[in-house]
Amino acid sequence: MITHVGYQTRELFDAWFIGRHILAKHNLLAPTQQAMMWYNATGRIFEKDNEIVDANVDILNTQLQWMIKSLLMLPDYQQRQQALAQLQSWLNKTILSSKGVAGGFKSDGSIFHHSQHYPAYAKDAFGGLAPSVYALSHSPFRLSSPAHARLKDVLLKMRIYTKETQIPLVLSGRHPTGLHKISIDPSNGWLLQVRPMVNKS
Repeated sequence: MITHVGYQTRELFDAWFIGRHILAKHNLLAPTQQAMMWYNATGRIFEKDNEIVDANVDILNTQLQWMIKSLLMLPDYQQRQQALAQLQSWLNKTILSSKGVAGGFKSDGSIFHHSQHYPAYAKDAFGGLAPSVYALSHSPFRLSSPAHARLKDVLLKMRIYTKETQIPLVLSGRHPTGLHKISIDPSNGWLLQVRPMVNKS
């Protein structure tokens, strides 16, 4: 699966992003940006709303940050703004969509993956999602209030049922070792502090 390539490519994509001005100087920015978009399947932001029925936590963990960076590398300002607005729309919809046992953030505070409530994947999802949400929070492309409220609810409830760090054995899925823990990740604190988009009506 292309999502799992993200474990091996994070440092490479970060290097491309940091070195984007050098790449541009050598006429390599466009092909590098396109490769980064392709490997992170950034085209998914153009999914139709009615086709978004779940959130894949693997994508949020291993690809979201680099989807955003690939869009920030677009050389044309107008195209970059339009693409980021599309990503904002997709991310809001994705966070709020999770039908049945499909993956994603449930309204009861659980987070599903592999058709079950799965905290081990939830913590990794927040590892990629929280810094992305924080980075977007000071821009016109920040999360909507409902999407932010859903994430905050799921994160705070995870803190309760794990007693802050311990994943209950009954919720450990295919990792029934008792060794998996929720780490105290500062980026999750960022998520709780961000100011979401307020709908003006």
